[in-house]
Amino acid sequence: MNILQITALALGLMVSGVNSQIANTTDICSCSPTVFNFTLDFAGTCPGNLVDADGDPINGGINESTCFVTVLAANNSNEIPVIIESAILLELNDEIVINSTTLEGPFGDGEVFTYAAISSYNNLTESYFPFSLQITLLGENSDGITVVNTVAVVYTNDCDAWPVYPPDAQIGWIGIATVRDAFPETCPAAPALDPSAAPSVGGLPFPTTGMPLFGPTATPIAQPTLIGPSPTPRPP
Repeated sequence: MNILQITALALGLMVSGVNSQIANTTDICSCSPTVFNFTLDFAGTCPGNLVDADGDPINGGINESTCFVTVLAANNSNEIPVIIESAILLELNDEIVINSTTLEGPFGDGEVFTYAAISSYNNLTESYFPFSLQITLLGENSDGITVVNTVAVVYTNDCDAWPVYPPDAQIGWIGIATVRDAFPETCPAAPALDPSAAPSVGGLPFPTTGMPLFGPTATPIAQPTLIGPSPTPRPP
């Protein structure tokens, strides 16, 4: 197990308690975006703008967020990366990883990747509703030292809490933008989708197979690992 996997696992243990609280609530919805744009911002800092000065979430759809940067050298405090070598994206339901994707770099400052969440699939049951999104970025600073940014956003899964993210969402080295909203059948508060306004990446229609994309070519680079019986991809 490498350092990126260890960090991701540690973060999963940190948020699992909150996820368990969500699982015990009566009404659970999936109002988080089905498709994201993530922009790498090496000047970004923790805790980001998902919480206020007191550490409380600014949106009703977010229960809490976690963000920290680790420099893997005792005598180095430079937390700013110059390159990202790899990333792990996890979606959890309660304490179970329901979607796991690893992206291999190198990735530079300002690069954008588009990610289709597990909620972009059809026939999604509550056991596949994402309770949290976790991203771990493994990079290198200007001194050649490994730096790791670990972030997690835990959702409330409140059926009335939409939109989940503010328009200029940022946490750590990541800017977050919604490309496609939640589907009304999993989030009653979300607006009806206009089929004619389907999102696109690099001028190409966005695929509906749940694949994350990187860069402007719209070429799938990894197939998410789905744990348990797989929901079917939603048709275009």
